[in-house]
Amino acid sequence: MATPKQVVKSVGPKLVPFFKTVAIYFVLFIPSDQPSFLAVVIKCLPVLSLIAFVLLHGMSLGEEYAYSRRILLGLVMSVFGDALLVWEDRFVHGLAMFLLAQLLYISAFGFRPFNVYVATVSYCLAALGCYMLVPGTSGVVSLGLPVYTTILMTMVWRAVSRVQFFQELWTWTKLCSCLGGVLFAVSDALIGFNAYYCTIPNSQALIMVTYYAAQLGISLSVVDSKASYLDSLRSSTSTSTPTPALTDSLQCCHHITAVSLSSSLHSDTNNGFQQHESHCHQCTRNPSPSLLTHRVVNGRQY
Repeated sequence: MATPKQVVKSVGPKLVPFFKTVAIYFVLFIPSDQPSFLAVVIKCLPVLSLIAFVLLHGMSLGEEYAYSRRILLGLVMSVFGDALLVWEDRFVHGLAMFLLAQLLYISAFGFRPFNVYVATVSYCLAALGCYMLVPGTSGVVSLGLPVYTTILMTMVWRAVSRVQFFQELWTWTKLCSCLGGVLFAVSDALIGFNAYYCTIPNSQALIMVTYYAAQLGISLSVVDSKASYLDSLRSSTSTSTPTPALTDSLQCCHHITAVSLSSSLHSDTNNGFQQHESHCHQCTRNPSPSLLTHRVVNGRQY
């Protein structure tokens, strides 16, 4: 496992554009009640830099990059959502874009391990949030809010479930996606409560800090996604059913052992192996190079 110093040296330079664009956003800090094209640009730049970050860690149509592709598409949907939410009358459209982003993140995180306890807590919080916020909504939002909240908390459930502290089956990248999922829910909760329940002081700053931190955490989870995929592939291969070639080899080894027991009647042990090769149809039909280096004669391996 890489040390924290190695991680910082490897990942840190690629995140410089993200931190710079976040700084630009808060330096300019255009209020949400003043929509403009400039507001769209400075709001979207940090997530665009995270898209570049994901791409720098490799991208292809291969299965080893399936996780990265889904995170990348989630970030792209988030950029569209950010742009649409600059204008208040495009709130529903922005919500739809973020709904797609959450579905893509869920697809990336997967459904194993299941973790029913985290699911219970997540959906209870979703129900509580809807109970408090839906009465203050109207029209399409009153229908869309429960749907989005359910999908959002499903994403949180899957992000948190990836971290298995008690089994010690976790990595720093999984921890980042876990924190990212939780912070995404915090950011969206601040938006909902500020809009439909009560006014929250400094809401815009709090919303954007938690939002950018959430997207950063989710983006960092791609750093070792390819290595994790290859490790899981090796693991599944090592525990899978033996291939026909391996089965034949094992059978041939069994025949060699059986013949070698009778080869003690011969003075030359190699004659016993040659006798086996002349009678074992599997060896003559499909000779394997491994058999040449795996001879068992008189209980010894040659």
